[in-house]
Amino acid sequence: MSITAPFIINDEALNVLFRDAHTTSAFEDTSIDPEVIKSVRDLIKWGPTSMNSQPLRIIEVPKDKRSRLVPHMMGSNQAKTEKAPLAFIMAADTNFHNNLPQQFPAGGNGPRDMYENNEEARTAVALQSANLQAAYFILGLRAVGLGVGPMGGFDADAVTKEFLRDGEQAIMVIIAGVPADTDSHHAQGPRMGDADVFRVAD
Repeated sequence: MSITAPFIINDEALNVLFRDAHTTSAFEDTSIDPEVIKSVRDLIKWGPTSMNSQPLRIIEVPKDKRSRLVPHMMGSNQAKTEKAPLAFIMAADTNFHNNLPQQFPAGGNGPRDMYENNEEARTAVALQSANLQAAYFILGLRAVGLGVGPMGGFDADAVTKEFLRDGEQAIMVIIAGVPADTDSHHAQGPRMGDADVFRVAD
C-alpha cells in the first residue's frame, strides 16, 4: 500500500483546524449549549494516549465561580478569563494508573502495579498524555466553530489547590466561545520552515 494523496479531509476542514485558526482573546457575549461541549468531549476521547491512560481531567469554571480563577491568571489573561463565555482548567491526573486494568486490559494488572510506587514516572506519563489530550480538545472546540485561547500564564500551584482533587495537576487554562467580530486575535505569526523542524536521523 502506498499513500500519495496528501490529506483525506477537505481544505475547508483543514483551514478551520489549522491554517486559518488563531489564538482567540475576545468573544461575543453568546452562550454555548453544553451539549456542544459534550459532543467535543465525546469526540476527543478517541485520541491516543500512553497505554490508553487518558489522564486529562477537564474542569469547567462557570461565570459564577470565575472569581476564584481570575486572580491566579497572569497579566492580560485575567480580563480574558473573566469575560470569556467558557473557561476550562486542563489537569493531569497522576493517579491514572488505578484505571489501567480497565482502560488497558491487555496489560492486566501489570501496568498499574508498575506505576504504583513510581510517582516520578507516573507524573511524567500523566503530563505528557494530558497535554496531548488538551491539544485534541483545542482542535475539537475549533471543529464546532469556536474560537479557542489556550493559556499557560497562570499560577498552576494556586489553581491546583483551589480547584483540583488529590493527584491532579493544572497544566493549562483554555477559554473559548464565538470569536468577536473585531480584535479577537493578533495577526497570525510566522511559522518555522520545514527544514528547521524536520530531519531524517543521521
